[in-house]
Amino acid sequence: QETTSISFQGEKLKVVDSFCYLGDQVSSGGGCAESVAARIRIAWAKFRELLPLLATKGLSLRVKCRLYDACVRTAMLHGSETWAVTADDMHKLTRNEA
Repeated sequence: QETTSISFQGEKLKVVDSFCYLGDQVSSGGGCAESVAARIRIAWAKFRELLPLLATKGLSLRVKCRLYDACVRTAMLHGSETWAVTADDMHKLTRNEA
């Protein structure tokens, strides 16, 4: 694969395979697999953070579901409206969402 040399104000810029831009992973190959994987990791981290609260017997199931939806599901799907989702990406999201 041939790469093009890019310079800005006389300084040569480094060519990378992927980078984070506005909280979303952008890759040279296109697609959103890296973004999906990153969002799934973030959602699991948020779930682990909320686990003590979700395991509390003092909260109703309705409140726990609302917490999950507001924090975990939102963290996983943040920015998803711009993704070009493949069937494999959709499978990963639904598998981790249940």
